[in-house]
Order: sequence, then structure tokens, then C-alpha cells
Amino acid sequence: MASSSSSSLSRPETFSALESKLRDHLKNTTTSPSSSPRSFPSVVDSITLFWDELGLDLDTTEGGLKEGVQQVIQRVIKEDALLAAETEVDTRKEDIFPLYDSIKLRLDYSLALSQLGKLEEKSPYIILEDIFAYLTVPGCRQVFKFLEERSTELKLPLPSALEKTTGLALLRACNVLLARLSKSQDSVFCGRILSFMASAFSLGARSGVNLRGDFNIGNETFFENLEEKPVEEEQVVVEEEEDQVAVVEEDVEMKHEAKEEGEEGEEEEEGVVKDEIEEGETNEDSIPEVPKKEIKAIVEEKREDLPSPVATEPFYKTFWSLQAFFANPTLLSTPPPSSSQPSSSTSSSSSSPFPDFQIRVDRVITTLAAETEKEKVLRGTGDGSASNGGAGGKGKDVKRDAVGGLDEVFMPKFLTSPGLLAFELADVSFRRQILIQFLILFQHLRTLFAPGGPGKITKTRLPNLVLDKEKETWFESTWASVLKELRSTWPEGDKFTETVLAILRREENWTQWKDHSCVAFDFPPISDASLIATRVKRRRLETAPPPPLANSVGTPALSKLWEKDNLTELQQLEGNRPLDGLHIYSTKLARADLLASNRKRAYEKANGPGSLPANDEQMQRSEDLKSSLTFRGLRMASRTFIPLLSNLFIKVPVPRQNYLSVLLDAENQEKKEKEYLREANAALPEVVVNGPASTGVSATGVGGEEVNGVNVKGEGESEEMKEEEVGTATATEVVAAGEGEVATTTNGDVEMA
Repeated sequence: MASSSSSSLSRPETFSALESKLRDHLKNTTTSPSSSPRSFPSVVDSITLFWDELGLDLDTTEGGLKEGVQQVIQRVIKEDALLAAETEVDTRKEDIFPLYDSIKLRLDYSLALSQLGKLEEKSPYIILEDIFAYLTVPGCRQVFKFLEERSTELKLPLPSALEKTTGLALLRACNVLLARLSKSQDSVFCGRILSFMASAFSLGARSGVNLRGDFNIGNETFFENLEEKPVEEEQVVVEEEEDQVAVVEEDVEMKHEAKEEGEEGEEEEEGVVKDEIEEGETNEDSIPEVPKKEIKAIVEEKREDLPSPVATEPFYKTFWSLQAFFANPTLLSTPPPSSSQPSSSTSSSSSSPFPDFQIRVDRVITTLAAETEKEKVLRGTGDGSASNGGAGGKGKDVKRDAVGGLDEVFMPKFLTSPGLLAFELADVSFRRQILIQFLILFQHLRTLFAPGGPGKITKTRLPNLVLDKEKETWFESTWASVLKELRSTWPEGDKFTETVLAILRREENWTQWKDHSCVAFDFPPISDASLIATRVKRRRLETAPPPPLANSVGTPALSKLWEKDNLTELQQLEGNRPLDGLHIYSTKLARADLLASNRKRAYEKANGPGSLPANDEQMQRSEDLKSSLTFRGLRMASRTFIPLLSNLFIKVPVPRQNYLSVLLDAENQEKKEKEYLREANAALPEVVVNGPASTGVSATGVGGEEVNGVNVKGEGESEEMKEEEVGTATATEVVAAGEGEVATTTNGDVEMA
């Protein structure tokens, strides 16, 4: 049909012809069991060719005709897809997947037409919403792949301009599907849907934000109402009333006696003795008014001293009643009606359920801690090593098996049978879930005590909760107890706790972002001009020479060493480097002592004698420097003055501050002695001993004789020739023996003739 002929047709004729041709086209393109699913580009080419043959130009037509054509196309594709969905139950097993492919093909047609501008962008989601209502859950699981596979063509994540139009249609389609699914049997599919919804919208989109802070009050936990045995309660009440009556009677009698004694005293002072109270004349009307009020006050006081009914209720009721507060924290500020109130009907705190909540929380945490300790004892790690993931002496294999078992734990809804509570408490995954619930609730309530005050969401949801220092202290201590208990769970308690805390910190940031009206935090895209300028700057930096380094060799210490010794290559650094002499360390130590004394003298001059504190920072640095210099000097001296060190520190103990000075004096003395011996040795005449030079060894003489002016004795005899001595050092000794004589000096020099 040409465009000229279409304009001559009436609107009903145009819509009828369009519907007929579109149905024929969809029927001809139905996926057969033997054919494979068509790709999206082929669908776009097919629908483009169909529209060209149709010859209908919506851009030049009237607005009403354009909207009518869009409605016809959307209705035809929806009816064709729903007709295929209705046959799902009667379709054979081998033909079921081609049926799902044919439904997804209809969705591809609607998506292609929306991309070509012939349909609205939300049309695929509107059709999908009705399809989800027709198909079974397995069919919905297969058709949902259309959204996951076509995320690019659907232009996800959606821009902010389409969130209120196309985004709402997508949300309705996904919510219709979520409403049909079971949280226990279809949990994985629910996770797929939620993950897709999170990726379909930008991170700052307000569509998924709970701006009002509404709680999921529909998540109710039902449990049996186990009542406490009334015998014990009645006994407590009877004993309480008897004690109260006895106390009241005793109090009234004491007051009457005091009154009578006072009146008698006054009459005795006046000298008049009267007996106003006669037997049978007691004025009963004058007494009851005050005692009744006193009795009521005493009864109320005694009632407050009795333990709260919450503390004596069955643990089963205490444990499961906390789920109401977890689901709806507003119950802490406004007590619910008595029919739905989680606390006991006999609770004395009817004005505020917070005291009962505190009792229940403390009782549950204590019980969970006892279960953890029991588990440690059964596992053989009662010393608290469970947080490390160990199990006795079995090693890493046990830890891997335990962690692998935890990966399969999933509890969509608690089982609240009284007979199962003991087994649930023995399960570490169950205890961890309860402890995490405590952390989530406490983090929400701790915002009430924030330095800047509670946020708008928390303030509006908990308006009547009275804040005081006692509650804040209880929250902090209970928070620490829950964290301690969570860390002690096995296996990997520390790692598990850190993961939970990281998630809670992100949740806290998310709440603060909502309190500030969801301020946009995504950055705008970089413009082309900025990209070009960045590219030019990067090329300039790549070609420019590198800037000079602050240190020529890389580090200050290495640069100083390099410049000090005029090094030119790294090989020159090999080998032992010469150390500073002992005199250099002694000079530095003397300078440090001088600086310390100057510091002390200046401080005491300004503040008085003895005013320098012992922990003065400058004096501490000076002491550290002197200790370092002393150690380095001793380390250097240990290589050359080992005998001197032994005599110095073993035979003659020396104070630590005088180590280097004593060593330096000993070194100077030794140098003087060596110099004197060298001079004395040089002043001696040359000693020559005659004998056969070829022997090279000492020959034994037979008798003593004089050789070149030196008296030489035979074996067993010796002659020492001494010159002037200085101190304890001998100038020269000559010892000769045998026929070949050797002249020897005291410093070890040997002269051969």
C-alpha cells in the first residue's frame, strides 16, 4: 500500500489493514521447532522491510492517527504473544523451548519498532507485564532472559529522563513477577530479578529508595503463645499481698504509737493527764483516709520491686517476640494494641515497651553466648580459639568443609515450633542471623544518639522514643557484646564479622544520603574539548624531558655518600667502607654532652634550679644520640682493642658515659708506647751473629763465647742485653743459642747476619 493510497483510506480501514498485515507477518515468522532463535539485527532488518512495504509514514500523519497506529501495533503483538503463552500448558515437552523463543521474538519485534520510533519505548515492558501474568513460573524464568540478553538494546541503565515513564513500566513488570514467586522455592530467580532491577537504574535513581523510611511490617513471625504455669505466679502474688498487708499494719501501728506518745508528752508538760481514747471509742473515720493512700503507695512500691513478668516468661516467647521489634522498630516508641503487642499482657511497662525490650535482648544474648561456649566444648576448643576457624588439631581441611557447608545454608523464613528452638540455637548459622538482626536494629537506633542528631527518616519514624544517657550506654555495651559474640562464632568468625560491619557501614552511608534528599553524586560525562586538551597535554608530557631529581642518585643518604667519595660507578661501592675513628665518635659524644648541659643550664636559669622535667623531649633526644654514639664507638673498638676491652670492662668496671674517653686514652697510651719502642729500636747498634748462613736455623753452641762483642752462652744459658727502660717496656733483648745465632728484639723483629 503506497502512502498516497493510505491517505485516501479512512482511519478504520487503515487500522484494519495494518492489523491484518502485521498478523500475517508475525504468523509467517513464527519460530518452528527446527529453526534456531533469530538474532536481534535480523529482526530489525525484517521489521524495517515490512514497514517500508507498508508505506505508512507516521512522521507526516496527524497526531491522532499516529497514536492509533501505535496502539494497534502494541495490541496485535501483545495478543499474539499472549495467544502463544496460553498454549504453554498443552505444549509438548520437546516444543516448549521453541514456544518461549516465539514469545521472545514478539518482544524483539516490539523492541525493534520502539527503536525505529513506531512504538513508545515503554511498550516492550507493557507487553512483558501481561506475559508474566499468563505464563507459569518456569515459563517466566525462560522469558525473563529476554531482559537479561537485550540489556544493551534496551539502553540500560535507563537515563534519568526515562525513569518516570519507561522506568515505571519496567518496575511494574518486575513487581508483577516478584509477586508471583515464592521466597523459599524461587529465591534464586528473585535474586536475578532484583539484580536486574538494580542494574537497570542508575545508582542515584530515587525509584528504588525508601525515602519515607517505611518498615516491612508485613513480615510477621507467628509463634505459639506459651503461657507460664499459673501456680507459681499465684503463690508469688499471694505472698506479695500478705507481705504488703503486714507491712501496712505495722506501719499504721507505729504511727499510732508515735502519735500517742507525742500527746502524752505534751500533757505531762502541762501537768494534765488525760485519757482521750477509751475502749470502744476509737474514731474509725479519722484514720482511714491517710492509711489508704499510704497502703496504695506501699503496694505500688512493692510491685515495682517484684521481677518483671518478661523476666520470668518462657524463653521461647522471649526469643520470638523480638522479631516484632526487628520488623517494626516503631514499636519501641509507641506501644501497639494489646492484641498485637509482643510483650506479655501482664507487663508492668504498658506506657513504653523499651524496658521489656532490654530484658529480652539481654536474656537472648546471654543464651546465645552459652550456646557458643557449649559448641566450643564439644569441638574441643573451649579456650576461645573458635574465632580463628580452628577445630582442635584437625587443621585446614575441617575449616574448608565447614565453610563449604555454610555456603548452602538458606533460611527464607524461621521455623517457630517450640520443639525446634533448641536445635536452631545449636546451629551457628541460625545464631549468626539473629546476631545480625541485632546489629541492624541497633545501628538504626544508634543514629538517635549521633552528634548531629538523628536524620529526618529516623526522627520521623521514632518520634516518641525518649533519649537519655542510660539508654545510650546500654546500646553501646550491647553493641559490643553482640560483636564479641559474633566474632566468637565458628568458622571464620573475625572475617565474617568484618564483612557484616562493612555492609553496615555502606548501609549507614546510604541512609545519610537519603537524609540529604538523595543528592546526585554521579559526574557528568567528559566533553570532547576536555578529551582533546587532555590528549595534547599527555603527549607533551610523554615527549618532554624528565624533570631533575631532588636527589641525584635517588635518596638523600645515597646521594650524600656518592658525592662525598666522588664515586663514578656502582662497583666502587663494593668492599668494606672505612669506619670513623674512635676520636671522631668521642668528639661527637663530647659535643652532645655539651649541648645537653647547655639545655639544662638555660632551662634552669629561666625556671629555677631542678625544674627541668625528666621527660624533656630535647634531653631525651640527646640521651638517645649519646647511646647511639657510644654503641657505634664500642663496635668499632671491638675490632682492634679486644684485649683492652676485656681489661677495661671486666677487671676495672667503667661507667657507661666514660667508655669512649677511657678507650681513647688507652689508644693514645698504646700509640705512645709503640712510638717509643720504634725510636729505641732504631737507636740500637746493628747485631750480627756469625754462623753458617745456609742453615737458616739456630745451632746449638757447646760453650759460651764472645762473638762480635756479644756474649753468647751455650745451651741452657742466656745473656740479656738491656738498655734504658721506659715504663714497663724492655728496650732490647738478644738471645742466641747454638752455632747459628739469631738476634731477637722484644717487639718480635728478627735480624739475620
